[in-house]
Amino acid sequence: MSIKHISKSNFITGLQCEKALYLKKFHSQLADEITLNKKNIFEVGTQVGLLAQDLFPGGVDSSPEDYSKISESIDYTKSLMQNGIEIIYEAAFEYEHVRCFVDILVKKENEWHIYEVKSSTHISETYINDVALQYFVLRKCGLKVSGASVVHIDNSYVKSGDLEINKLFKIVSVLKKIQEKSDFIPLKLNDFKALLLEDNIPSMEIGKHCNKPYECDFKSYCWKHVPEYSVLNISRLKAETKWNLYNAGYLYVKDVPLETKLSSNQRIQVDCEINQTELFHKQKIREFLENLSNNVFHLDFETFGSAIPKFDGVKPFQHIPFQYSLHQEINGQIVKHYEFLADSNKDPREPFVKSLIKNLKNRR
Repeated sequence: MSIKHISKSNFITGLQCEKALYLKKFHSQLADEITLNKKNIFEVGTQVGLLAQDLFPGGVDSSPEDYSKISESIDYTKSLMQNGIEIIYEAAFEYEHVRCFVDILVKKENEWHIYEVKSSTHISETYINDVALQYFVLRKCGLKVSGASVVHIDNSYVKSGDLEINKLFKIVSVLKKIQEKSDFIPLKLNDFKALLLEDNIPSMEIGKHCNKPYECDFKSYCWKHVPEYSVLNISRLKAETKWNLYNAGYLYVKDVPLETKLSSNQRIQVDCEINQTELFHKQKIREFLENLSNNVFHLDFETFGSAIPKFDGVKPFQHIPFQYSLHQEINGQIVKHYEFLADSNKDPREPFVKSLIKNLKNRR
């Protein structure tokens, strides 16, 4: 089996789970369908990355037409550097089958600085590993790299007038932290290269790593033996306790040992599953309903949050209501339905509130 190229995303996947890395390289057809939520996350990341380029204007984009032509992008990056270009977006590099793109690469006083853009509001260990790999590859390619930073969203910023990207973004140096990984990066790369020369899918049990730092793309494949309702579904049970039960061979809720430390509500959940019963607090439900007015409204509303605030007075990722559905019920019968959907091109907050107040006043 020939050696496969290892990208930044491959490297991060391998750190989370070597089995996932192997599946991604050789059995990608087993991956879960990409959800709408993941697609939105990718789209937001792209939008934030493009906006962050304005922090370093005048650069040249080196990204390929499609990612089957990465070698062309690598060659183009080399030519840009040779021709004296000092700001490169999506600069591409390769060293011993390890490939990476640098979001923003800037030359300062004859030395290069790496800027990795993230749509998050904080810096995680995953991001440190991401930049550390870039630092390793670029130095092995012969570049003098004297700076490495993560550019991320500052969620204390409040938009007022024109978008101020110098306030929207924070630039945080991580050079010291990635230099501490100078031994770790090549060791893990050697491990992954050896893994990708194996003929069989590595054996690895499921665990907390299936969801951290990201939900695995192969979760359905690896979790196919787990029933829809298992010990992993016990409400508010500590992750450590859940996985201790699973690793001890307890898969079904009905098999949870009696000595397992559970809260009163968790014990009710387990006992109901063991006895195949349902529990209703009829008296409490009755008391609650009797205290309600005979004229009530049922409200359901939706919000959205954007990494890049669109409206004045809004922070990054702040939840903004834009839609609601309102049912009026009198003596148990729905007598009126109201709804609101904002204009997608306008700030929805004031129209939302005015509409809701107006309809709540329409009491029969």
